[in-house]
Amino acid sequence: MAGAETAAADASIPMKIAVAIFAKTIGLSPVKSRLASTVGVELAEAFYSRSIACTHDMMLSVVATSKVEVFPHWALAEEDGPVQFDGRGYPALWTGEGDLGARLATISERLFDDYDGVVMIGSDSPQLCSGHLVSAIAQMRHDPDLCVVGPAEDGGFYFFGTGRPVLRKVWESVTYSKDTTFNELVSRLEGRDIHYLPKEQDVDAAEDLKRLENNLSGKVGRLSESQRELLQWLRSNQGCSAC
Repeated sequence: MAGAETAAADASIPMKIAVAIFAKTIGLSPVKSRLASTVGVELAEAFYSRSIACTHDMMLSVVATSKVEVFPHWALAEEDGPVQFDGRGYPALWTGEGDLGARLATISERLFDDYDGVVMIGSDSPQLCSGHLVSAIAQMRHDPDLCVVGPAEDGGFYFFGTGRPVLRKVWESVTYSKDTTFNELVSRLEGRDIHYLPKEQDVDAAEDLKRLENNLSGKVGRLSESQRELLQWLRSNQGCSAC
């Protein structure tokens, strides 16, 4: 009985979740380099700015509908990035120097100083819906030790969340931007229970744009305004994969 009472008491305690949206700042860093090598820098930047807008609006909906307190942050690759992102709705942090593993570790450590759980997502999966993330965050509320991971179709991951920090040496031991990245990360989470989200695409290359268009077209009635604008842009630039 005492155990049940403790569990009930714990469940009633508000859980504060920080969401770090990893992004680059157009004008300070090259964005979507593989995409730009095929379609050109202008179109790649145009896509990325729309992807950022979709991610921003999705997080607004997550904050409004989640039963857990959610606090989005931009996690920017450039030291001057937070100044450029001022006014985009959420606090902006610099990820610090180093490779992606070091930056993931830095942001995670910084946010765990102030929050009960940390979620890290990318900014190049604009098809994600808020309900998808709300459900994933709910999993963390029921089991803070759980690692919730969303695999990307290219072998990486688009979502990572937990209520207990992952050691820096784990983040830094993974090889990123490879088709083995997701499997490497999961294999290093020894002793942690893992909840797997559905596999999703991100956009790295020109061929991903048509797949994204088909993805968004399949859920027109459920799209946010920014996602509808992105879909219209994709349809208007449907030949860009051949540029």
